[in-house]
Amino acid sequence: LLCDATSSDAVARLRQRKNRPTKPFAVLFRNLEQMRTYIEVSGVQEEKFLSAESPVIVSKVQNKGDLALEQISPGMNTVGAMYPYSGTLKLLAETFRKPMIATSGNLHGAPVCASTEDSEHALAEVADFFLHNTLSVEHAQDDSVVKYSPQYSQKVIFRRARGLAPNYLFSDELRNRNPEGEKILCLGGDLK
Repeated sequence: LLCDATSSDAVARLRQRKNRPTKPFAVLFRNLEQMRTYIEVSGVQEEKFLSAESPVIVSKVQNKGDLALEQISPGMNTVGAMYPYSGTLKLLAETFRKPMIATSGNLHGAPVCASTEDSEHALAEVADFFLHNTLSVEHAQDDSVVKYSPQYSQKVIFRRARGLAPNYLFSDELRNRNPEGEKILCLGGDLK
């Protein structure tokens, strides 16, 4: 779901329709230059925005500018920043040119919609328009959300999802956690 991140009314309407009263929204920026006009972007953040994982990165706002910041992330001086990691997002961002709210296609607490039928049924009262394509979604996932500590750029993962999940333990780490060498298999959700 996308809306104009510079319009308090649009963001408030999305909050009301999605039944998401206070949880921060991610902001999709057109490119790194546009990001830098609003938020702090470190070298490691830039590298991660351009990576295959391209997570949402929680960053400090340095210039609120025309962002509807109080509606985007109530009571905070940070935003979850997104880089357009797909062709469709890139085309939308380049065409619209202003920052946009980009949030999962679902109602608060419900699974992400992964098909045309699911989207149009579940989001009929939320979305004004739908943009569909012919690609099927094999594994519907939210975006991963991370933050980097200011002093040492230590990664803190808030949500392990697209690009960071599934998660694997490699042999040295597994050996340390399982010194007896027992065979183990772990499956299932971490937070949800």
